[in-house]
Amino acid sequence: MADLQALENLVNRYVDCWRSQRPTYAGIFEDNDFGCEGLQVFRNDFQIEAFTHHELCQLATLLTRSLRGQINSDHKIFWSWCASLPLHFLDEVGLFQDHDWASAFRSLVNLMLAGTRRFPAGPMFLNRYREALNHVNSHLMNVAVDKHMLGASHGFAVLEGLLRRKSQNYIGNDGVVLKPFQVTDPGVGSKTFTAGGRLNRIRDGLRLFEQVTTRDRNRACPALQELSVEIAALYPNTGDVFELVDSWRNELLHGQQYWQDRVPIMLNLVSLLAVDEIEPALYDRKMPQLKAMAGWVVELQQQATPLHPSQIFPPDL
Repeated sequence: MADLQALENLVNRYVDCWRSQRPTYAGIFEDNDFGCEGLQVFRNDFQIEAFTHHELCQLATLLTRSLRGQINSDHKIFWSWCASLPLHFLDEVGLFQDHDWASAFRSLVNLMLAGTRRFPAGPMFLNRYREALNHVNSHLMNVAVDKHMLGASHGFAVLEGLLRRKSQNYIGNDGVVLKPFQVTDPGVGSKTFTAGGRLNRIRDGLRLFEQVTTRDRNRACPALQELSVEIAALYPNTGDVFELVDSWRNELLHGQQYWQDRVPIMLNLVSLLAVDEIEPALYDRKMPQLKAMAGWVVELQQQATPLHPSQIFPPDL
């Protein structure tokens, strides 16, 4: 188990340390070292394999707060761990048996983990660059540079597909409403969806899950509201967060703006909702097996053994 109070204190110190370097949340900052990185979660004796279901959900919230600093190895460890879970809970969780969605989630995480090793500065740079081009072409190397832009549209496809699958009693994968339901929209009040109609907005998919699906299953997802609070802190004075996320989708897919700095937020949201699909008691009961599997993969990595693509954790950082 993790000490959540100590974890939160560490994240708060990390954010405070970064404040002078990044007064406002805008643009992409990733893997820089301005003297704050010793405050990363997994550099301070925390192990994600030891996090319970509840703690893992809380981690999604705290790592959204730490984006106020930058994308760092904490986020990459968290994303890769969550993307590995469909393999380990394949028999118990119906969502994870949807190969299309699980593969799409894993490919999104792989994209966000893509990178090149740091080349030395000075004259050695050109030699290393030429050596790299003996194995991959320049286009592949540029994909790593553009990954945040490329990941934006893919991220929304993964999020929207996940929301539909989580509420499969009410909506099909194609967005067609299967049976009627109502949600409350802070802006317009009650909204009714009838069978045969369509649900095409992420804001409504989020409300369907939070207000209806969690009620039906008799298990709330409190970390979703807490994560919403952290998103609102990154974008103050924006009103309802579900509406905000929905507006990002329209800006991007209609070509209004090709933003990049929202992808890690979306990936934290997707990771939380994926973890949420696992029953907490089931997850906690299976923790020893998850830890053993992670240790086995580390041994294979150390032996430079080729791994199956689904073995995405630990990340190759």
